[in-house]
Amino acid sequence: MDERRRQSVTVSAKTVDEAIAAAERELGVPRDRLDITVITEGSRGFLGMRAENARILAMVVGGAPTAPPPVAPAQRPVHEGADVAGAPVGVAAEEEGEFVAEEEYADEEGEEEPAEPGVRAEQRQETARIAQDILETLLRQMDLRARVSIRTIGNPIVLDVETENGGLLIGRHGDTLGALQYIVNVLVGKRTRRWTKVVVDVERWRERREETLRALALRQAERVRQQRRPIALDPMPANERRIIHLALQGHRDVDTHSEGEEPNRRLIITPKR
Repeated sequence: MDERRRQSVTVSAKTVDEAIAAAERELGVPRDRLDITVITEGSRGFLGMRAENARILAMVVGGAPTAPPPVAPAQRPVHEGADVAGAPVGVAAEEEGEFVAEEEYADEEGEEEPAEPGVRAEQRQETARIAQDILETLLRQMDLRARVSIRTIGNPIVLDVETENGGLLIGRHGDTLGALQYIVNVLVGKRTRRWTKVVVDVERWRERREETLRALALRQAERVRQQRRPIALDPMPANERRIIHLALQGHRDVDTHSEGEEPNRRLIITPKR
């Protein structure tokens, strides 16, 4: 890729400071000319296991100050789902798809989000076009040939990506897609100076994953009903737990709740008393 066009880079290192230093070397500019977005601060893990590198997006900026960051909910950075040894009796070892490691925009057990109040359709359309442009630029910088279209302009705005490299873009457990979506949301917020939720999908992979999770929820609920004992699902991010909570909301025979800490938090399906 022509270095004159290289205006941003995503870097992974043991710490945020090391990642920033690597970005300075990669882009050939000092720290004060970089706009840094921390995707994940990383973690040292436990006794060196499950350690996670810090990851940042560094963008070259000119002399003018950048816009302030978007006013976003206090959410965690991108995390990857992970299996945990010693799971409770009755753990459902489902392997019917990967989870999406994405930011948690909504409460885990909350209702669907209403449309943004006071936002005109023209404004949502303009925000969607901005998000589309940002995503297309990021994909070009990743050297991925892809077509980006706007599926919906409601809340959330949904962008569809068509590419021959779908598996590469989704990544293991959806971590690449989740990180890309996180970056798009941050950059859209900086460009528009307001917070708007943007979902990035690859050939409707998220829809298929949601259908898989709903089917999983109903199947495991039936097991709980028959066996009359709780079942703990594998660790998954809050957005996926939320899908299962909603799928079983109001179920006649089972209840749901979550236990544990991120990124190993599990959803538990229990029989009603």
